[in-house]
Amino acid sequence: MSKKKSGMQIYTKQDKAILYCGYALLALFLIAIIVPMVYIVIASFMDPVTLQNKGISFDFSKWSLDAYERVISDKQIWVGFKNAVLYSVIFTVISVSVTMLAAYPMSLPDFKGKKFFNILFVITMFFNGGLIPTYLLINNLGLLDSMWAVILPGAFSVWNMIIARTYYQGIPRELREAADVDGASEMRYFFSILLPVCMPVVAVLALWQFVAMWNSYFDAMIYLNSASKQPLQLVLRSILIQSQPESGMIADIQSTAERAKMAELLKYATIIISSLPLLVMYPFFQKYFDAGADRYLLRHETAGAEHYRKLHPAELLQEKRMQCLRDLKKIGYQVGSGFMVGSPYQKTEDIICDLRFLQELQPDMIGIGPFITHQDTPFREFPSGGLTLCLRMVAILRHLFPEVLLPATTALGTIHPSGRELGLLAGANVVMPNLSPVGVREKYSLYDNKICTGEEAAECRGCLENRVASAGFQIVVDRGDRKNFK
Repeated sequence: MSKKKSGMQIYTKQDKAILYCGYALLALFLIAIIVPMVYIVIASFMDPVTLQNKGISFDFSKWSLDAYERVISDKQIWVGFKNAVLYSVIFTVISVSVTMLAAYPMSLPDFKGKKFFNILFVITMFFNGGLIPTYLLINNLGLLDSMWAVILPGAFSVWNMIIARTYYQGIPRELREAADVDGASEMRYFFSILLPVCMPVVAVLALWQFVAMWNSYFDAMIYLNSASKQPLQLVLRSILIQSQPESGMIADIQSTAERAKMAELLKYATIIISSLPLLVMYPFFQKYFDAGADRYLLRHETAGAEHYRKLHPAELLQEKRMQCLRDLKKIGYQVGSGFMVGSPYQKTEDIICDLRFLQELQPDMIGIGPFITHQDTPFREFPSGGLTLCLRMVAILRHLFPEVLLPATTALGTIHPSGRELGLLAGANVVMPNLSPVGVREKYSLYDNKICTGEEAAECRGCLENRVASAGFQIVVDRGDRKNFK
């Protein structure tokens, strides 16, 4: 309770007023949704006479399952249900596939003709042929009275394509660059790397399209003539709008008044039954709505403002980099940061700034290592960082952050044969084997003479296990969450 109260203290009075108004509107919106749903559910079980004369009653003696029995026993309901599921599933698969494929090239900044295609897409959002030209087209294609008449015309949504394109553009470009380094083709990158990352938006689009097709009836009413091909929505339309339930549902009722009452009750039962697939789908897709990264490693490299300017181009702003870490921490990510030890122009004051920033941030992982020169960089003439200072920083960080994930980096092993073992003894508790294919490791070398570049992944892990054991530790393979992380 105190935690929640302290969180509100960051807002001004005006902010609180707007926030409370938002809560009130959301509550009213929720009530407007829940109350009709509760009414329909209860009404579907009630005796039609009691419902008509007295309204909703919680007298269970007046409740009945007669409406559900009549709906379930009707053959046309099940035929329509089967058709609706079939049409919705096929429509969703086609729509999402086409949308994701179309959005990908539109998200690439170097795609030639991007503006031209974008104009064509936008035009279709505001102008269409209309009902009669569309009907003539469907007729000429020979699609009348077939499921493709209701599936294909609306399978591509420009609005959904724009959403997918925007999601693609939010994926870090470094992911594509890493795939290029590893020799992945465009198709391999799209299907094996990009699509798994984009499963949340795929789930959203799939749910939208499924619900849209499930609830639609107009196209089916125009293009489908056979009763055996009609979806559930047309059956429901005759019951809900025209008050004409299938004859089999009320064949045994002779009185006109009783038939009218039962028809009224059947409306509510059919609404409940037709909504079941959607109710089942929402929990299924929930994991994709919640999917996404929960950890992020972004080394701040140096917290000294002057030192940062000497190491980075002017367009890379230090404050933006550090604020990114703060924001990620604030929204609940496990955040990793770190700095280089012995980097060019580094002073003791810069290291103190690094420690102070880390104390402010309270990261879950701190990755530090010695600066090592690379022959192809502007800093190739500077000396590499020393082992002693780096081990001292590891020990200091362990005292300052007792539960933090602190790697014994490959860079430590590069500057000293037993560097990683010494790092573990100084306070490190994480080791990271090189799992990249041997043939591509040289393409992204961060510094000269990096160790383990010629070992296979299995060899690298075996070597690490032996080295860790020699230092008196044992490797544990798991997710690698910080201890006591919530």
